[in-house]
Amino acid sequence: MGKEVGKNVILKVGNGATPTEVFTALAGQRDAKLTINGQSIDVSDKTTNNWGATLSGTLNATVTVSGFVSWPDTTGWDALRLKALAGSTVNFELVVNAAGDKFKGPFSITSFNIGGEQNSGTSYDITLESAGALTWVAA
Repeated sequence: MGKEVGKNVILKVGNGATPTEVFTALAGQRDAKLTINGQSIDVSDKTTNNWGATLSGTLNATVTVSGFVSWPDTTGWDALRLKALAGSTVNFELVVNAAGDKFKGPFSITSFNIGGEQNSGTSYDITLESAGALTWVAA
């Protein structure tokens, strides 16, 4: 697969249904980004010849997404708003290409912003932190 445009990176919000959860794209997205970080554990000692040595510790994933609220198509946005106000987790899929490859996992909503300028649309900025392990699902 060759290079792709960023419009194929789409955050989808789970509805929590069991046994089959349905994921809906968050409407109005302008950008979405996933960052995976590993906590650095310093294991340097006298035998590392004055060089630092590290191990990867606890993993954490952060997703940031921003865009314009797309009234009245607010299904995904409403789900996030309700979860943010309740302080509960929600399952997400982050589709990363046109083929449909994606990361999946539970996230906590750590920042939920909505606003608007006089000559612009109503915008949102949302930050999510992993609340468990992510999985990779190939299309």
